[in-house]
Amino acid sequence: MRGRWGLVSADCEKGKSDAKGLMIVSPTTITFYESVGQLSSISSSSDSKFDARFSFMGEGMNWERQVSFQLSKNGDTLFRTDANGPDTTNGQFTYKRCSN
Repeated sequence: MRGRWGLVSADCEKGKSDAKGLMIVSPTTITFYESVGQLSSISSSSDSKFDARFSFMGEGMNWERQVSFQLSKNGDTLFRTDANGPDTTNGQFTYKRCSN
């Protein structure tokens, strides 16, 4: 699941300063356009699914969020689901793996 993921193909273009749908997944963080989530705790994990709590910072604010990731069988699609919290819009986001 590590790597660069885009909501739309334009998010994957290198050097694009307005790639608001780009998500970068590393071993302990997830990085978005204007926020970074630091891994706090892991609820469950497998080769294709990962549920964890992240502490986010961005735009002068801090918040906590439970995030679930589900990787497609072929590994080119990643589904992210955010849950819980008063400021959370529960929903699922579908990302495509960036090739560059």
